[in-house]
Amino acid sequence: MDPYLKKQSLHKDFHYTLSLIFDFLKDNYGKDEMDRIMKKVGRIIYAPLIEEMKEKGLPSIEKHIKELMDLEEGKFEVDKDGRSVTFRVLRCPAIKHMKDKGLDISDDFCRISTGLVSKEIAENAGYRFSVDYDQDKGQCVQKFWKE
Repeated sequence: MDPYLKKQSLHKDFHYTLSLIFDFLKDNYGKDEMDRIMKKVGRIIYAPLIEEMKEKGLPSIEKHIKELMDLEEGKFEVDKDGRSVTFRVLRCPAIKHMKDKGLDISDDFCRISTGLVSKEIAENAGYRFSVDYDQDKGQCVQKFWKE
């Protein structure tokens, strides 16, 4: 995880802000432009992680996701086999928080925040990524691997 992010206090409403941003971008610029913007944002924000993955491999993304889940009190399991790492998110902290607060969640929330951004991280680091998510349940299975 970026050392800067570790120094910040946790404010779970950040997820709701993201949800609102996704809907604003889609409503005002269309889905394709929203996706283009968020891919670029992912490459910029996660540039240190991308570089670390290039140097150190899958342990970098494993450490990053574990730290985020621990920080935000998510529930997850990790499986790894040397060529891949798979995260089974049993309770997404972002979805849980927004649901607990009764907030509207963008239909694109998981598709972008997990699917699109994680794929951008993986591909720019030389890896592959897949995700199967159920946004309503706040669960997903994310897999990173090298071909």
